[in-house]
Formats: sequence, structure tokens, C-alpha cells
Amino acid sequence: MSENLIKANFTLSQSDVREVLQYVPLFSGKTFVVAINGDELEDSVLAEVLLDFISLQRIGVRLALAYSGVAKSALLDWAAEVELKLSEALPEDCESILKRGQAALVPTLKGFHEPLVNLAIQIKADKILFLGEAESFPKEWQGALKLNIAQKKLKSKIPEEIGAIVIQAVKKGVDRVHLLDGKMPGCLSKELFSNEGVGVMIYSDSYQEIRPLSAEDIPELLAIIGRPVRAERLLPRTYEEVESQLQDYYVMALDGNVVGSVAIHPYEDAVCELACLFIKESHKGLRYGHDLVKFAESKATELGYKQIFALTTEAVSFFQKQMGYKQIPLEELPRKRYVKVMESGRSSIALMKELS
Repeated sequence: MSENLIKANFTLSQSDVREVLQYVPLFSGKTFVVAINGDELEDSVLAEVLLDFISLQRIGVRLALAYSGVAKSALLDWAAEVELKLSEALPEDCESILKRGQAALVPTLKGFHEPLVNLAIQIKADKILFLGEAESFPKEWQGALKLNIAQKKLKSKIPEEIGAIVIQAVKKGVDRVHLLDGKMPGCLSKELFSNEGVGVMIYSDSYQEIRPLSAEDIPELLAIIGRPVRAERLLPRTYEEVESQLQDYYVMALDGNVVGSVAIHPYEDAVCELACLFIKESHKGLRYGHDLVKFAESKATELGYKQIFALTTEAVSFFQKQMGYKQIPLEELPRKRYVKVMESGRSSIALMKELS
């Protein structure tokens, strides 16, 4: 067991500390129900899960552990070895145990079932994390998947035996249900401490949103666009410049963390510019750029603009083939913008789209 714990510790030490830290204030004070079946987990995986529990306790997460399969004495031995603060409990005792800073270990049946949901609702859990068998999951569940209960085809994407119960949990106040491959090493930390995760998440709250930039967001915006600015893929912007045009900027946030941006700058004759379009490197290839452009076009239409243009040095194909923009001569830009482009010396290409 000790060798397994060393391996688990080593795996955790390789995680991206910066990405983990952004979740600390979000998780502190929250309550998670974690369902585990010890018969399905190898010792090394279970050891890593227990270490994850310790990490969650240290940042203030209240844990109710619904276990099945594994002999209780063995589980308690392993918990003692890693010094997990733990106490056995019946469902009705959970709240008092959580209040004193211990994880509540609750015996349960194997699988995702109604008593598990009832436990989560009783203790007002924010999440249910179900460590199941990948073999029982649909083939399309390869990699991360996010499903909102408002989606019309949600039930078709969840196994019938757990679909109704999962939806019931979310509708009754559990913000998010995570269905994970319990045999995947590090599945719990990889799901919780990254924006994309590794499992299936069913949710009802605003996991992904595009919202106006706030003054508090400006330092983060300048930080995430720093690399493309230095590479001359984006125009440099100062704090004061962004602040003076604050109403023009929008950010995409996943789990409350900013991962992209777009701006809509106004010009004369009902023309606007789509600018500062950026997605963090770690989130490219997921159509977030497409979503930001569509959002900007919709917002521009709402504001009364008839045309929208973009200036780019390397995203010409994206704008033309995916977003329906047409290249135009620089001279057709609004005069004020054309002068700035000429003064910059950048070899920008102009693309325009008519807004309906």
C-alpha cells in the first residue's frame, strides 16, 4: 500500500498548480457526495482517490463518501494510513459529522440510485461525483462531455438506468452531477481541477457563459492575451485603454474562469469591429472561438449595426470558411480605422460580414 501511495503522490505533484489554485476559493465551504465502489478500484487508484479527499478537505470541502463493495474495515485501514479525517455515519448523522470537519462514510448500494440522490439533497450537496465502470457508459462518453438538463436530447445521452435519477438530482438542487470512470488514475482531481475535466458532467447552472468584462477582469484579460500580443498576433492594449472602452469587451468564462475574449468597437455608418478575439491555448479546438464570434455578431445586431469587420494576420481561413466573412480592401474600412492600420505597419487582412 505504501508504494501505491508514493505513486499517487507523485502523480498529484505533476498537476498544474495554477489551474488547481483557481478552484480553491470556488470549492471552499462546498459539500460533495462521492460514490465509490471499492471492488472496482485497484489499490493504487483507491489510494489516489483517498489522497484527493485529503486535498479537498484541506481547501474546505465537506465530503460525504458513499461506499459500496469494499470491506469497510479495509477502507477504514486505508483511510487511517493516509490520515483522512473520517467518521462512519448513517445518512441522518451526516450533517453533524460534516460540521465538525470530518468526512462522513456512509454505506450504500452499488450504482447510481435514488438513496444516493436523497443523501445529496438532505445535506444540500453542491456536487455528486459518481466513480463508475467505464464499460457501462455509452461509447460517445470518450473524453469530457458537458450536458445541460435543458438540452432536449439529454436523456438519449445518459444510460437509461441512471438518466432519470441524475436529472432528478439536478432538478432538486444538486448543481452538478459528475459521472467518471472510476478505474482511471487521477480521475477525481482531473475532473475537479480543470475547466474541461475528463468525465461527463450534467448541470443546471452557468458552467459556460459569455458576459461583459468587468473592471476586476482587466488584469486577467491582459494576462491571458500577453503571449499573442508579444507574438504580434493581437494588438497591444494597456489597462487604461481597456478601461476606457470597458463596455466594448466580453469574456468567455468556464466554471468562473476566463478562457477567452472578444470586443465590439463602434464606428460610423452602423459599422463595428470584432476585435480582441482570443482563446487560451489550453482551450483551443473546442469551438469556443466560433461561439465568441457568433455572440459578437448577435450582440452587434442587437445594438443596431449593419456590418461587422475583423482585422487579422493569421485567422483568415477561420473567418472565411467557418464564419462566412469576405475579404475586402483595407481602403473600405471606416476611415478612422484605416488610418490606424496604416500607421501600425501591420500586414493585416480585412474581412467583412453583413449582419441581418
